[in-house]
Amino acid sequence: MGTNKNRFPRHLASATQGQMAACTAKLGSEIAHRDRAKRARLPRQARLPVHMSIEGLDWSNVSFPDGWGRDEMP
Repeated sequence: MGTNKNRFPRHLASATQGQMAACTAKLGSEIAHRDRAKRARLPRQARLPVHMSIEGLDWSNVSFPDGWGRDEMP
């Protein structure tokens, strides 16, 4: 059974205030859920590089130009 655009206004016209409030709340929570899921999904799909800190970095293979060292790093 397909969705008929004309069916919904007819049902909404006969709905009580409580039914309208319940539908509004349900639709609002569905939209919020979809928004949260989208915000969680998009960064994963973007495959952005992982934010890393230099704390705990193995400095043994790192070389610096003359006159510049680890202490001068911002």
